[in-house]
Amino acid sequence: MAHPILRRTFFPFLRAFFRRVEGLENLPKSGPYIITANHIGFIDYFFIASVIIPYTKRKIHFLARKEKWREWLGDGIVKKCWGAIIIDPENKSKCLEEALDYLINGEIVAIYPEGEASKSHDELFKGKTGVAKLALKSKAPVISIGVLGPIVNTYSFMSVVKSLKYFYKKISLKIGQPMIFSNEGEMNEKLLEDVTRKIMKNIASLAGKHYPY
Repeated sequence: MAHPILRRTFFPFLRAFFRRVEGLENLPKSGPYIITANHIGFIDYFFIASVIIPYTKRKIHFLARKEKWREWLGDGIVKKCWGAIIIDPENKSKCLEEALDYLINGEIVAIYPEGEASKSHDELFKGKTGVAKLALKSKAPVISIGVLGPIVNTYSFMSVVKSLKYFYKKISLKIGQPMIFSNEGEMNEKLLEDVTRKIMKNIASLAGKHYPY
């Protein structure tokens, strides 16, 4: 059972900050799938987890870049307790291989295709094609989530804690219907860009933003 302590303590606390959550019924009841979402800041991981983990009773393996506070906790705790897949800047393909292994074994993987928190209230950053590679290789459904709320473009844990007052009753999640991508031919750059664009436009629609790429 995923995150038993957080599900009983921190997650109920975070749910007090939500305005609304739509589309939980779109989440598959079993099997692997890929969660993709727009990125408003460090805190959106916790908001997404606080809704989906109690609903599914399953762990979510988020792709997460290396941060000082994660290094302080240690990769073992971050990976085992939170299910994080740490992105190695020297070997970025390694995290995709790890994510693919989780999907093949029936797990849930979450990724922010933008790669970093958007600074714009209107547009999303250009999506990276890693999400397309995962979708095509695993054939797992892609579930897009639009995160609507204030942008906190910081990765400092204490800065996020102090900024929680800006989130009160302002966070909404819109969960889209599953998208499935298959590939019978060569996985080339054009295909990866096309799949990424479809996913990003779906996220943008759910988040009420524009994707100009």
